[in-house]
Amino acid sequence: MFHEFYGLNEQPFGVTPDPRFFYLSPAHREALSSVFCGVQAGRGFLALIAKPGMGKTTLLFHLLAKLRPSTRTAFLFQNQCTSREFMRFLLAELGLMSHGEDLVTMHEEFNRCMLEEAQASRRFIVVIDEAQNLEPSVLETVRLLKTPQAKLLQIILSGPPELADKLARPSLRQLRQRVSLFSTLGPLPPNEVERYIDHRLRTAGYQGDSMFTPDARKMIAQESEGIPRCINNLCFNALSLGCALRQRTIGLDTIRETIADLDLADLGSGSDSSDFESKTPVAHSFVSVEGAVGARSKIPSKCLEKDGVVRDEITKLVQGLFLRPEVKGPRRVVFAGTESGSGCTWMCAHTADVLASQIRASVCVVDCNLRSPRLHQQFGLENHHGLSDALHSSDPIRQYAHQLSRTNLWLLSCGSTADNWQTLLASDRMRQRLTELRAAFDYVLIDATPLSICNDAIALGGLSDGVVLVLKANSSRRETARQALQELRAANVPIFGAVLNQRTFPIPDKIYRRL
Repeated sequence: MFHEFYGLNEQPFGVTPDPRFFYLSPAHREALSSVFCGVQAGRGFLALIAKPGMGKTTLLFHLLAKLRPSTRTAFLFQNQCTSREFMRFLLAELGLMSHGEDLVTMHEEFNRCMLEEAQASRRFIVVIDEAQNLEPSVLETVRLLKTPQAKLLQIILSGPPELADKLARPSLRQLRQRVSLFSTLGPLPPNEVERYIDHRLRTAGYQGDSMFTPDARKMIAQESEGIPRCINNLCFNALSLGCALRQRTIGLDTIRETIADLDLADLGSGSDSSDFESKTPVAHSFVSVEGAVGARSKIPSKCLEKDGVVRDEITKLVQGLFLRPEVKGPRRVVFAGTESGSGCTWMCAHTADVLASQIRASVCVVDCNLRSPRLHQQFGLENHHGLSDALHSSDPIRQYAHQLSRTNLWLLSCGSTADNWQTLLASDRMRQRLTELRAAFDYVLIDATPLSICNDAIALGGLSDGVVLVLKANSSRRETARQALQELRAANVPIFGAVLNQRTFPIPDKIYRRL
């Protein structure tokens, strides 16, 4: 790492919230004061709402550190849960053992804890981060924590603007009415970006002259759009590059090179398909899906409704790839991960589900990962007869497809696995069956084996309109992605774009538009 080279005691631009590095900009100072006064005044329910990466979690850690000597606190991150699981998480965070599985028993244990704190004249604060992901039923459980007897209990809900949208739902009117204070955070202006960088460097032990030139700081402020997490990402990568180049001072050229290294735009420059019209790019060359893989849920449970952010991002992909009004979009698309664990199967299944919800036309999602089939699991089905069986049969291909909960959505699972799966995928019979699928269904989405394992996606891409690559944030290697691109282009397979899955950091609009 670059700590020793730059004379630092620790990492100044880490991604883990740390109250020691908390920078009190005017906006953060105002939000902190507002929430602090709300707690002191016993306002009950409070909300902190800001875009991802603005420092909500760090601010709340700073708040709790100030209040902790006279306050019992619980900070909850788990938000993909039922009411029962939520209460278990809450009791565990408080260091309490749950002596029963029913909600009544757990509520009684929580109330006993509150009573003990009240008798000691101590406040009780429960912070729920990323609260927008909680189901309405769980939010109702949260509302019921605050009883007339729980006078010293304060509940802080934190999340992005989607939290405000959820609280505005008629079904949550009672909870919304109890939220007496809404605080927000805005981006840092350019002069505050400079102070933010200096503050974090000093906190990390830096004592030298300015580490970033004025032009470099200006570029960081411009490209990050004042979002602290983006500033951290840029500065961390710039210092890593500067250390490799033995640069004591980070200049504009280094920042530009860092931005280029973080830029995945080249993933989307594929050739056009001859099967459809495309005078402009068919899709965003880069679509970012925040936290998508983490859910690991099945489509019949309507998991997309749990997280509006995820559904919105997948909807952008669907509209940009399949439903552009000015061009005739592709009808047969292969989804391929660059490596295992990218969430490609999840993405393919949920893209098909969103596409089917947007149109009346028929959609079929196909498991062509004959090596390790998993697509059926996303729909809660068994892997009975499917594609591999159809390849050995003369029956109509539609007989092997399963109709799902949406009447216009179908699944063609892998079916019986075979040792000669590579031969099957490259066979004339596979070409014939894919042609039948196109005739039987309006849209066909294909889940393929990761490109790092084998070249199935390349063969399938040649039989379809093109490929969408799926990468996992903070995991997929750039060199592996480059190699996948080179192999696809060498085979003249059109590349529609790339999906960055399980993203936990924001991407500024300017960079996103360029991507």
